[in-house]
Amino acid sequence: LIPYSEITDNDVLSGRGKRSYESKGSIKFRDEVAKLLPNYLTSKDEDKRHLAAELVAKIRSADPPGRFLKPTSDGMYKEIGDKSAWEKAMMALRRIGPAVRKELEGTEQSSLLNDGSRKRGQADIAGAVEEQPSRQLSIADIAERCLEVMAQKKSESSTSDADAGAATATTATGAADADAGQGKRRQVPWGQRYKELLEFKQKCGHTEVPQIYPPNPSLGRWVQKQRCECKKRMDGKKSFLNDKKLRLLQSIEFIWKKGEL
Repeated sequence: LIPYSEITDNDVLSGRGKRSYESKGSIKFRDEVAKLLPNYLTSKDEDKRHLAAELVAKIRSADPPGRFLKPTSDGMYKEIGDKSAWEKAMMALRRIGPAVRKELEGTEQSSLLNDGSRKRGQADIAGAVEEQPSRQLSIADIAERCLEVMAQKKSESSTSDADAGAATATTATGAADADAGQGKRRQVPWGQRYKELLEFKQKCGHTEVPQIYPPNPSLGRWVQKQRCECKKRMDGKKSFLNDKKLRLLQSIEFIWKKGEL
């Protein structure tokens, strides 16, 4: 248990009341939510889950590391764990998202939030929000910045749609090839396995999933696969374990060498 006197400026507090809502860590958390929101509004469901995981990882990787804490009945605080922290991040993004969409309703550019190229301009939109990280951004602030970027991107929509169509075709071909190589085994998204690993850590207190793990046999194989891909990366070979995935795994103290627990 953690006394209130040991809470740092990077700790995110759950619970009702002014103390939790106005803590420096909670304000920073809401700032990060505001900066991610434009990307969230233009992302598919799987990418939205990734954004929430990235948000948790960013808080955890602060100096000193941020914790997600909730009050106990005796006035102390305790860590809620990675799974609950991820759920808190998802809830925060979901809660503000509809308000921003409502703010955008009736505008000519709002249709871009739901078109076939939903990722168009994500980096630019996030950059526009990033310009003012020092204050709490209102719903109108975020909506205004979304509109600025979407208006600029609208003139490029024809080209972007063509590129998106080509990318979709390429992705579909790649998926078909993967299915053929795997005996048409269903491909589970990386983010889904990551969420399952968070649940395992919440339950067991570590990330060393046995390679033979009856409750979820695929998770044990997936964990071993991450180790193999990390070794490829260290050896300078081609690996699907990119920087973002590596940071997410490191943020939950992933055990890279079997038996190091």
